[in-house]
Amino acid sequence: MITDSVENPQWSHHLPNDGSKIGGNVPTKYGVVSPLPSGSGALIYIEGPAYSDFEAYITRPVLPNTGSLALTFSLATDANAPKVAQAIETDTILTVNGWTYNLSAQINYEEDGMLQVADATGAWLDTGEKPGKLTPNVRYKYAIEYAFDEVAHTASVLSMNLDGVDFPVPASLHNAAAKQLGWADGAIFQVQLDLGASGGAYSVEVGDVNYVWQ
Repeated sequence: MITDSVENPQWSHHLPNDGSKIGGNVPTKYGVVSPLPSGSGALIYIEGPAYSDFEAYITRPVLPNTGSLALTFSLATDANAPKVAQAIETDTILTVNGWTYNLSAQINYEEDGMLQVADATGAWLDTGEKPGKLTPNVRYKYAIEYAFDEVAHTASVLSMNLDGVDFPVPASLHNAAAKQLGWADGAIFQVQLDLGASGGAYSVEVGDVNYVWQ
């Protein structure tokens, strides 16, 4: 087991109009403040019309592993999130030996906090598990478990754990096929903020980011 602890990382970002293929409309305001005055963590924020999206991300190296990977971090939303968010997306996009695995998971606020995972095409699938909308201004400890198979070129989001409560992903939604996209090897942690039908503004604080390669 190798832990890659990411303290005050350099964040990059994507917008819907920059060729990154994230969906939605372009927000009017967006950004990442890191580090915070507390000395660690990042504030990620968005403001804009209905269905605006903003994605902040960190790129980490692929470390020795057996095809088992975990991501841990903390996340707290502000008071606006339950009112205006469409979804809070927390993903890993993993490229190993030229094969890219989409390990995306989100809590869909427009479906009362449904946990969704992405299939091989990037479409969102309901897991049947509902963590619910996160309580504002509460720092949740996330732990997301993944598995990937370098022979079959498939990968799975196995579960999302919030403050010790486990939300398993059904086996029928495992083993999404990888793609060859020409990307450099790496593990990309993405936090995407999506606004719902009313538009508006909200933010999240993210910290204590760790990848655990097993």
